[in-house]
Amino acid sequence: MTASPVITQELRALLVYDALPNGCIAKPVKDGGLAPHLHPGEFAIVDTTDCDPVHGELYFVAWMGRAAANGSEDGDLAQAYRRELNSDGTAWWVGSMRRQISAEDRARAIANHDWSAFGWSNGPYKEGALERQIRGRVIGILAPSFEEPRRLTGGVA
Repeated sequence: MTASPVITQELRALLVYDALPNGCIAKPVKDGGLAPHLHPGEFAIVDTTDCDPVHGELYFVAWMGRAAANGSEDGDLAQAYRRELNSDGTAWWVGSMRRQISAEDRARAIANHDWSAFGWSNGPYKEGALERQIRGRVIGILAPSFEEPRRLTGGVA
């Protein structure tokens, strides 16, 4: 059995938008499973025209046949990654970015009923299967009150 490769690519910074770009939807971040990219209380901007999985990128993945309480499509924000299978090449997986936690953090999470601390994954997806569930790639964070930093003009005060 071959160990799965560890995800070691550099993290890509997400852009902050003050308005929703055309062709995009906003999805609430439910937990800290995609930190440091996304944090609870933020809104991820999902580009619904970009549904091709890329190793290490973040996506909104819809779970087939399930609808959220408000009637919208049910799903999760997740990271896509490729892993080797024992005998059949590679396959796609999706999940949180949390891979390992310390014994102390594990005990704290259990005491606080914080199940998001453990992370999750779903797969394997053979070629073409994950593409049917991806609804778009996360391209940024929606912050309607975001303003550019103020710059000094002229000389030093």
